[in-house]
Amino acid sequence: MSRSKIIFIRADANSHIASGHMMRCLTIASALRRKGHQATFLISDKDSEAVLTSRGESSFVCLHSNYQNLEEELPLLLPLLYEKKPDCFLLDSYFASPSYMQAVKSCCKLVYLDDLQSFAYPAHLIINYDLTANAAMYGNTPSLTGASYTPLREQFKGVPYQVREQVKNLLISTGGSDNHHAASQIFHAVIGHKDFAPYLHTCHILTGSMNPHKETLYRLSEDYPQITVHENITEMAALLSSCDLAFSAGGTTLFELCSIGVPTVSFSLSDEQFPCVHAFEEEGFIPYAGDVRDGKLFVENLLKEGTRLAKEPAYRRELSSLMRRFVDGNGADRIAEALTNDL
Repeated sequence: MSRSKIIFIRADANSHIASGHMMRCLTIASALRRKGHQATFLISDKDSEAVLTSRGESSFVCLHSNYQNLEEELPLLLPLLYEKKPDCFLLDSYFASPSYMQAVKSCCKLVYLDDLQSFAYPAHLIINYDLTANAAMYGNTPSLTGASYTPLREQFKGVPYQVREQVKNLLISTGGSDNHHAASQIFHAVIGHKDFAPYLHTCHILTGSMNPHKETLYRLSEDYPQITVHENITEMAALLSSCDLAFSAGGTTLFELCSIGVPTVSFSLSDEQFPCVHAFEEEGFIPYAGDVRDGKLFVENLLKEGTRLAKEPAYRRELSSLMRRFVDGNGADRIAEALTNDL
């Protein structure tokens, strides 16, 4: 039996960073531990610490650094790497510079979890599970690309799902933070739309601890009995499988919805989500309504796509079938294997 290996995971989460980064890293950590390895998070500050502890994660080191300038933490980080000698360092941050990555790479195996293809990453291995990602993007640097590396939790494997004739349960997901107050905007749009409102029996709104508007959502749920607000939910697969239709921002939730087969309309909250939402639309099974920052145009497109899905069960069944074929739920195990393989 191979020895237990030490994996450091560098990620952050706060009101300015989509929580999907930390969530996917927690999923990978779980897969590593199931295989008998050690996983320790390295984080910048108390905001990230709060997210981890809310998820029951206790193995972390707070560097008390600036998440927007990772190079400033190197005087603290490098001695830690030399002391602990991790077998692998998984990096998931848009704020990592080439010099930061090169410094880490000189100490241990560096694996970068990429979304943006921003520059030529000096890593030992790159992982990108975007639909359009391929090895040619990274030249001679080894890479693992495509949806088969989507890191989903164990609960998303083989979930039964049936597309019902009538839409009754709607999911609205904006990720862990929602600086544009999109969830409330979407709910008010659908509840006031004559063609969609009859389908809105129950509205599940997902929110995160870093959502600056979450208290507004809870107050909204007091005024509208249709609304249930979910924060830090652990049984996500069960919730998603109870829904007939979803309106979701780009990110990991789209892959979770695919693994179950919940008919979905996507939207974006930031420029970083553009590649994800456009790729799903181009594949033909998650229509894209636009960017929340487009205001009225976004709302019109969302209602148009959502109403069509609600009215056409055959169309929903078609999309659901395509979605389920695309994501199998084993991506986290594949990543854990790659992180613990020797160079």
